[in-house]
Amino acid sequence: MSKNGIGKNSKNQGTSKKDVFFLEQIASRGGMIFKDRYIKKGDGYESCLLVYGYPKRNRLFWLSRLTNIEESIVTIDLASSDNENLIYNINQALGEHESRYLRDKKVTDSKSAQNRYLELTELYDAIYEGEIVKDVLTRIYLSARTLPELERKVAATLMDLEGAGFKATVHLGLLEDDFKALQRPLGEQKKHANVPLYNKEITASTLSAGIHTHFTKIHDPQGTYYGQCLYSEGKVIFDPFHIDSTRKFYNSVVLGKMGSGKSTLLKKMALSELAKGNRVRVFDASGEFYSMANDFGGAYLSLDGTDNRINPLEVYATSNDKDKNKGENDRISFQNHMAKLEVFFSYLLPGLDSSEIAELLGFLYTYYIFRGLITEDNFEGVCDYEPERYGLLSDFLRFLRTFISEEASSEVKKSRAESLRLNLNKIILSYGNIFNGISSFNVRDKNLVVFNVKGVANLPKEIFEALLFNVLNILWNEMLSNVKFGADVANEDETNRKYLLILDESHRLINSSSPDSTIRFYENFMRESRKYLAGIVLTSHLLDDFGDTADGRMSKLFQLTQYKFIFKQDISSKKTFENVFSKELTNSEIELLPVLEVGECILSISGFANISFKVSLGFEEEKKYLITGGI
Repeated sequence: MSKNGIGKNSKNQGTSKKDVFFLEQIASRGGMIFKDRYIKKGDGYESCLLVYGYPKRNRLFWLSRLTNIEESIVTIDLASSDNENLIYNINQALGEHESRYLRDKKVTDSKSAQNRYLELTELYDAIYEGEIVKDVLTRIYLSARTLPELERKVAATLMDLEGAGFKATVHLGLLEDDFKALQRPLGEQKKHANVPLYNKEITASTLSAGIHTHFTKIHDPQGTYYGQCLYSEGKVIFDPFHIDSTRKFYNSVVLGKMGSGKSTLLKKMALSELAKGNRVRVFDASGEFYSMANDFGGAYLSLDGTDNRINPLEVYATSNDKDKNKGENDRISFQNHMAKLEVFFSYLLPGLDSSEIAELLGFLYTYYIFRGLITEDNFEGVCDYEPERYGLLSDFLRFLRTFISEEASSEVKKSRAESLRLNLNKIILSYGNIFNGISSFNVRDKNLVVFNVKGVANLPKEIFEALLFNVLNILWNEMLSNVKFGADVANEDETNRKYLLILDESHRLINSSSPDSTIRFYENFMRESRKYLAGIVLTSHLLDDFGDTADGRMSKLFQLTQYKFIFKQDISSKKTFENVFSKELTNSEIELLPVLEVGECILSISGFANISFKVSLGFEEEKKYLITGGI
């Protein structure tokens, strides 16, 4: 042997050598004596219950009845069953129960045999289709200072288990095996067992339903209480602006049938952000936010043109990139403005084809040059003029009239300009109070601004859509000024306020039949919002309200939402949810949607988890704000 003690057989000696210090640290102080019904230790007594019977019918999260036993250690050992042996046993049992069904004289015995036969047939069909069966062995370890106290615990636990449909017993004379099972996998336990173990074959789907999300909860550091988890004691302490390794943006979609609790959630979101001093903007489709606007000193604005107007020709800053100079940012803002006008006039004049829209944009570009707002190669300052400087739609009509009267213009150009002028003139005559005026919105000093969409809901579809789209552009401009340090969120000042935009009944603004330019606008809006600490909430009654959501266009928008709050849905929507949310909702969660009760919803957080909970406003808020709608 060498000086350092390493010799020929050192490897074998090393593996057999015991770590005396480690064993001393983990050994039971005072020793252990294994009795038939209990383990006697230096500091008390222990026993172990083996669960050998399970209820035939189980509710969701049924394993919680076993794992939530107070002052206990519960182990659930799992191993895949031997399918060949299992099918052989099923075949034998099927033959036996078929014989009993045909020969038993008692009706009850015959009926029991028939039921058992059907259960086994169903199990075989499931295995044939790929179902996995697991061997499950559950042990419940109990302890107490004194033996009488331990016996009372064992008796009380047995009574509770039997009341829940379980069967359990103490493994007489084999408690040493049960103690060692704490460190042994099920395969090793079977190998060392002196008698057959009380393992039970349970399908993987039944087992997963017993433990699924049982301990799920949300506890965001800056969150507020949103409600109680449906199937556990977990609380939903939620912050839509929380950011971590999986939650990177702040957009949401809220879906719920009328009376399902959707309005309650929207009020909860608004109240939570207002309490933190953040900005909230709401498109109110039902008038439910009027009292909240009054309570928080906010603005409740009508959109019918009586008090407030938005000039669609005014150019707002929509680029605030700190790596670009002002001229470049203004050029991008003007490009965005022209893209906005393309969408706006697509809403306002749905009869125009793409070539006519392109012609209209060309005239508008010339109009801005004519008014001295831009040149062909200089856009700097185009966002900084006084509102009156941009002119009105009526001014643009006069520009078109002048163009038509010029002899230098071609007859084709004149004809197109006249057609556009007539279309716009009709809009101004009917809705000039809404669109033909200087912008008069000034809401930047308000934390809460509610736009009364209900008051204009009866307008023609194209007018309604164009009007709300016009408001969105004002809000985009406001959103860009929300963060002091531009687009670099990593360097944001902690004093920057969050910005929440709630679009109630958003399917009226965007759906699968919307033009590509419209969908691109909303897609860009949602992509850019995170850079400015903003979150957009799309809401509607049903997923089908958005039209054909499986064609990739609306589905792409849904992918830009971090949070999906889904309240009660119609059973006929099941297929739609499977197509759109198959990667985010399990089949069992989709099956749950039609039976959700009022206020209950599934919150699906992309990349994180799905949580079922019931929304709660809080006592004072419920008393005050639910009288206008909500659960």
